[in-house]
Amino acid sequence: MSRMPSPKTTLSVTSAMPALSASVSATLIGLYLCATPQPVFAIDSAILSSTVNACDNFYGYANEVWAKTATIPDDRSRWGTFSEIKERNEKILKAAMAEAVASPEKFPNPAIQKVATYYASGLDTAVIEAAGLSPIEPLLQRIAAIKTTKELPLLMGDLQRLGFQAGINAGIASDAKDRTRYLVQLNQGGLGLPDRDYYFRKDAKSQETRIAYQALIAQILVLGGDTEAVAKTRAAAVYALELQLANASMTLVQQRDPKAVYNKMTFAQLNARNPGFDWSAYFAAQKLGSPAEVNISQPLFAKAFANLAQKTTLADWQSYLRFHMLLDAAPKLPKRFEDAHFAFFGTLLEGKKVPRPREERVMEDISGHYGEAPMAEGLGQLFVEKAFSAEAKAKALAMTQNIKAALRERLQGLEWMQPATKVAALKKLDAMALQIGYPDKWKDVASVNMVATDYLGNWMRSNAFNNDWWAAKLGTPVDRNQWGMSPQIVNAYAGEYNEIVFPAGILQPPFFDAKADDASNYGGIGMVIGHEITHHFDDQGRQFDLNGNLKEWWSAKDNANYKARAEALVKQYGGYMGAGGVHINGRLTLGENIADLGGLTISYMGLQRSLKTNPQPDLAGLTPSQRFFLSYAQSWRDKSRDEAEIKQLQTDPHSPARYRVQGPLANMAQFGEAFGCKPGALALRPANERVVIW
Repeated sequence: MSRMPSPKTTLSVTSAMPALSASVSATLIGLYLCATPQPVFAIDSAILSSTVNACDNFYGYANEVWAKTATIPDDRSRWGTFSEIKERNEKILKAAMAEAVASPEKFPNPAIQKVATYYASGLDTAVIEAAGLSPIEPLLQRIAAIKTTKELPLLMGDLQRLGFQAGINAGIASDAKDRTRYLVQLNQGGLGLPDRDYYFRKDAKSQETRIAYQALIAQILVLGGDTEAVAKTRAAAVYALELQLANASMTLVQQRDPKAVYNKMTFAQLNARNPGFDWSAYFAAQKLGSPAEVNISQPLFAKAFANLAQKTTLADWQSYLRFHMLLDAAPKLPKRFEDAHFAFFGTLLEGKKVPRPREERVMEDISGHYGEAPMAEGLGQLFVEKAFSAEAKAKALAMTQNIKAALRERLQGLEWMQPATKVAALKKLDAMALQIGYPDKWKDVASVNMVATDYLGNWMRSNAFNNDWWAAKLGTPVDRNQWGMSPQIVNAYAGEYNEIVFPAGILQPPFFDAKADDASNYGGIGMVIGHEITHHFDDQGRQFDLNGNLKEWWSAKDNANYKARAEALVKQYGGYMGAGGVHINGRLTLGENIADLGGLTISYMGLQRSLKTNPQPDLAGLTPSQRFFLSYAQSWRDKSRDEAEIKQLQTDPHSPARYRVQGPLANMAQFGEAFGCKPGALALRPANERVVIW
């Protein structure tokens, strides 16, 4: 069982760096606002283009010189500001982890000791090679030993508890219509390709990818012990089963509708509507018992899955489960499995030429892409001790206050919103919680058994711990202070409880520097702060009230006005083309594009508020407003391999970086004023076509 992806989560062991109380935070903000240090100039003015006009192509003006010399490392699919910060954070963590492995007595914190053991086990490739498939051999034998499809639910539940794909995905999240309680969630899953549409697109690249994927299935099965002839037959059966699962799956755009994915029902209704699968056995294996209620995110998928569980042959299900177990385990198995996994997912889909260094791969395995993995907090505690100051936290808090105040001003002045809806929007803004740097409490991982010679076993045990930890939450009060992203991650999120969360990992230069001038910080991290605040008012977030509940609080007229403005943004971004001639999906990226436009707008207003009390001089001939927009553009500089960008365009709700700069700026008169752009400037849309939402 996994936590369902939606805004996020943490608990128990106290960090060596204590969290700041509200009163201390307020004091620190006051100290920062009263201080007048000489600001650090954070804009890289040396890379401003001498040939590109800022009013024609601002992204190129700010980043062209960098782009001409920057190279994407062979082990990466892209390179830019996010990558630079991530690499710097990883260096801090690698040095700290090496010390923790060599001298565990220096780190009395049990979470750090356990993650150090986990890390060391991942670096011991000799032990991993010698172990072969032995860590999962009992599970492989169990798959081979089942006699009937009636045994599948219990087996699938056991496998999913350990972290393996199992056809459908169960998890725990708060009830979207009652954030005071946790609810069992059933979501579609079970696919090996990145998204259901990969199975159906008709272009040449997609057809090539499908052929390569079927070859990968056969290759993994051969590595697992099948002959080539048997593997080819079984691979065809596995792919055919996945194709049926994909056909019953919602598209990524359909899943963006909060109402469409909320289908709460009793356990009896689940059984009645989805016969053919023993849901009691499945949930029991995941320590959930027989839950009173369940939310089925995709009802058509659940029905199709239950039918397939009953009607697909046992042999085909065995091949499917065996393949997915080996695929999920591949990065933690001997090199031949790793290489097969990388050749498809790393090279074919993302264009990487070589794998990343072993230390970094192990660290990401422990952390997860978003720091959501069970043992990621051990890394987070190490990072906070090494790389986050009280001064940084205070300045980020002060900026957030200004940016929230800017949105309040915008809301009060909106001409298209009626008074009653404005009042509700302002209440939601005022209730929005803020979490910066690291959580007040850490998850207690004392019960997780980490073994220095069992990397794959450590991964499975940590997944089982996480499963059981979440299962135990059923029937308990919701913890609104729990984090869903670890502090070392270069990211931020808008959470399901009407909160915004900024890990220490992103509060780093050049996005954020406590000693930098305000204009640079507002253009960098300020825009990110504004982006996350705006997410609670994007096309999805606006459907939730001040407590985070899915609840209608908009008038019919305001709903229509909002949708019309959002539709204009869908059209704008749908006109942008990326690698391979693939256009941005304006509907898939709508929420992020709204958040970018709103975030940049209110961050700019926040800077103007700050300048009234703390005026800033021109630096290097650039006004504060110019530095704001340049900091923004340089924060999002990025080079991406075509393979990775095509995958992003097809599966990611975020637009490519250059359009995350060009798109919002095209709608902002303030940008044109800052750089003296004349009517008809290419970087600006005509005044009557500019989109204004927040």
